[in-house]
Amino acid sequence: MIRHWQSWLILGAVILVAIAPMLERSYPITHSTHFNLSWAIQYQHQFFSGQLYPRWLEFSNFGFGNATFAFYPPLCMLATLPFRALGWGLEGSLIGSMALAMAILAAGLYGLGDRLFPRWIAIVVAALGILSPYFLIDIYQRGSLAEVWAIALIPWINLATLDIVNNPHQPSSRQPDEDPETSWRAFLINWRTRLGGKLLPLTGAYTLLILSHLPTLLIFTLIWLPFPAWIAAPGQRKAALYRCYLAVVLALGLSAFFLMPILLDSGSVQLSALYGSPDYLPQNRLMLSGLWQLQPQLTEHWFDRGLLDLWWLSVFVSLGSGLVILLIAGGWLPLAPQLGLSSYWFVASSLALLMTTDLLGWLYEPTYVLQGIQFSWRWLAIPSVYVPLLLGHGLATRDRSHPDSPAHRGALAVLSGLLGVAIASQIVQGIIIAERASYDPSSVHHFARLASQKTSSDTYTLPPGERFLNWHWRRGEQLALVDVYEYRAKWVNLEMPPPQEYPLLAWQDGGEGELSRDRWQPGQRAFSAANPTLISQAVELRTFDYPAWFVRLDDRPWQRVEHTPDGRIQVWIPPGVHQVIIAYQGTFAEHLGVIISSVTGLFIGLGVALSIGQPPQPAPKIPQS
Repeated sequence: MIRHWQSWLILGAVILVAIAPMLERSYPITHSTHFNLSWAIQYQHQFFSGQLYPRWLEFSNFGFGNATFAFYPPLCMLATLPFRALGWGLEGSLIGSMALAMAILAAGLYGLGDRLFPRWIAIVVAALGILSPYFLIDIYQRGSLAEVWAIALIPWINLATLDIVNNPHQPSSRQPDEDPETSWRAFLINWRTRLGGKLLPLTGAYTLLILSHLPTLLIFTLIWLPFPAWIAAPGQRKAALYRCYLAVVLALGLSAFFLMPILLDSGSVQLSALYGSPDYLPQNRLMLSGLWQLQPQLTEHWFDRGLLDLWWLSVFVSLGSGLVILLIAGGWLPLAPQLGLSSYWFVASSLALLMTTDLLGWLYEPTYVLQGIQFSWRWLAIPSVYVPLLLGHGLATRDRSHPDSPAHRGALAVLSGLLGVAIASQIVQGIIIAERASYDPSSVHHFARLASQKTSSDTYTLPPGERFLNWHWRRGEQLALVDVYEYRAKWVNLEMPPPQEYPLLAWQDGGEGELSRDRWQPGQRAFSAANPTLISQAVELRTFDYPAWFVRLDDRPWQRVEHTPDGRIQVWIPPGVHQVIIAYQGTFAEHLGVIISSVTGLFIGLGVALSIGQPPQPAPKIPQS
């Protein structure tokens, strides 16, 4: 019998193999390296400067700032903080984050596999997950840290859902003749037992998924919604849906501090820039089209063609899994206790793959929300997790098979051949992806060194010099960071690089006399201004406006700042000497989200406090087919 520590020695070695190219050659140059480096250095700097949630990135856009993490999920940057706190450099913190995501994916797949299969198969499933080609493409080619973390959380949501569905405890319900006091006690008892019934792991895993990657959240949620009822016993489906959906509602409440600005503030920024090109619409990025016209045509897009090998592998494994399920149903292979789960993995993977073709791709245009995923191949996040589990199911079926006839032995031989080809292809593809990544360690190290020297009061000398790591600029020892367009306020139209050098603080006519900076730090600017004229004069800041910026003049109430025609913060100073504080105080949506998250957290805390000392629930059983 393989022990858990032995399993983790093996999986640790697989993780080491998967990240070895980064350990040897530094963080790879990917489609998003320039964003990952810029966001990480700013998020880390502002977090360790006292901002626990830096929604506004101070150094972005040549120091004019950007509301990036008011809208972009923060988990990918939060995951780098422990490694930076340990003294790792910028590159090391990103590599450490990826290694941690691999470990979390492996732990989820191993835990799920160990629940369902023999332990050696659980190890194989977890190893295949680590080496999943799409997962490694996200790390080594696309650099999508957010999607990497979202994929790593999918097995945990499956495992937590499985625990809830198979928890036999049912909370008691209120009786009509109960008095209010008894009813309140019954409510507290029911709430305690619901939390004791495995709600918290699913709530926590789903909260982290929400905070990781919104397109994957949308895709996975559509796939997951029928899952509790699918695997529940016939008489328990309604209760299973209720408990699982309650956990997701709690997750929505916990993540409201992030979700509410997306829902209420997105009209204030230039989100339309996300879809500025037809290439950023999923209906235009199908892997296979022309099926309805019986004229199949593979994608011609330069990037999408590089995904065809893993796309065909996912199709191959899904079809093979369907064949295994048919053989089991026909009695050619022994009945597997996890057949209900494997049939769900098969259907989920098949639907995801069909969404990359025009067989289901026609759904994108009439459903605006589905266009938010941008690329149809993002559905490959689903088979990247479920294909290893399907292969594990095939191995388990083969392991328990004892054929008693030539036909049965032939079916088993076909299954063994399919499994061998699929597993070998998965491993080879994953290793090739990591080895073929592009590296430029000197540029990454140079970026980290220059970025570490930045402070909130730095200035830029124009012209900016040369482009550096795609969007950024450098001149000598000076580094200027640019950021995505879509999170700038609608009224911001200043081009990047800016047409002239802007001081941190200046009068409208460009002069800096009678202005004194008292404090200039993340999220807050304080200065004194002496206006010697008889009329109000405008002071302009080198900070882009956004609805969360407010100004306080002397002891007057806080008010929203104004902005210049190109979108910079502007404050009107009356005659005389005045003290001015400008602070990022948040929008109504941000405050509302924090309130909702706090109330939800208190509600959950109440249930946890009540459940302390309660007897543990029985271990869940494996769902039967």
